[in-house]
Amino acid sequence: MLLSAAAIAIHLVTRPTESIGLAVDPSLAPAEIQYLKDGLHAAYEVPVGMLTESIKPPADAQTPLDGREVLATMDRWPRVPGQRQLAISGAHGDTVERTFVFGLGRRAGRSAVVFTPRLRHRANPTLFRQRLLRVSIHELGHVYGLRHCEDQDCVMVYSATLLALDASPDHFCPRCARLLHGWRQAT
Repeated sequence: MLLSAAAIAIHLVTRPTESIGLAVDPSLAPAEIQYLKDGLHAAYEVPVGMLTESIKPPADAQTPLDGREVLATMDRWPRVPGQRQLAISGAHGDTVERTFVFGLGRRAGRSAVVFTPRLRHRANPTLFRQRLLRVSIHELGHVYGLRHCEDQDCVMVYSATLLALDASPDHFCPRCARLLHGWRQAT
């Protein structure tokens, strides 16, 4: 089926602009937020803005948040068409399968969350920023439809420990980059 120039122009005009909206924990310093925004912009080549919503911390700081409940809460937040949302929480997080996870992103969904307490463990400010960016890119990769990757030189490699996370890169391997580009072109 061939589309007329007018039909193509209408499609381009009505297609939502992609963006990433950040909801950050108040414990993040302005320099950490800027580093994260710059890194996400470089990784995904979309605008990164701030959201007014935030994740409510648990009453007891030692009680982890359920990552799936956080994503369900985020699904009820107002949404700009084409926007993926990333929340940064200062609380611990877990899932049914794992306790104290770095983050969670729903594959081909709209939202992801990163939990910072483990990322801060024995980390100087530079290492914390690097960990935060890696986990954020990784979890948003799931939101964009990517699965875990076996390539050790890919941000989508599964990392369950800080040692594995620190060894992982902050970029996509060629295969995941192609998948991400193809998936974004199709939506």
